[in-house]
Amino acid sequence: MPAVTVSLEEMLQLGDRIAQDYFRAGWIAGFQGSLGAGKTTLSRSILGSLGFSQTLITSPTFSYLHVYDPPREDLPSVYHFDLYRMTEASFLQLGFPEYLEDPKGVSLIEWSERLQERSPEKMQTFEMRMVGEDRRRVTW
Repeated sequence: MPAVTVSLEEMLQLGDRIAQDYFRAGWIAGFQGSLGAGKTTLSRSILGSLGFSQTLITSPTFSYLHVYDPPREDLPSVYHFDLYRMTEASFLQLGFPEYLEDPKGVSLIEWSERLQERSPEKMQTFEMRMVGEDRRRVTW
């Protein structure tokens, strides 16, 4: 499992690396960590490195899901979830697993640990923890 310690500014470079190595149609990325660990920042940096508008990329804390149309034809749509305020039962009730099954889309799931029983087998997990005021340890 790769692991790196980065500053919030270096998170942009990490997002670029992850995008180049993993961002493909059908990819599901789960982001785990405490509040302020960098889940949204990493999501924003991955998408920003591919040309998605970083100003439009926000955590869908209250809406649970944001759908981002690709900025180029060679990229898939992105389904960006925030499960902080959601139970696994609610996730199922709202029909969200259908998005995870879209082979032409990419799913980014903040607080993916909330999907205890229904965690997609093919989900790649990124665990983040604060190791200082401006440093994060990211393991995947």
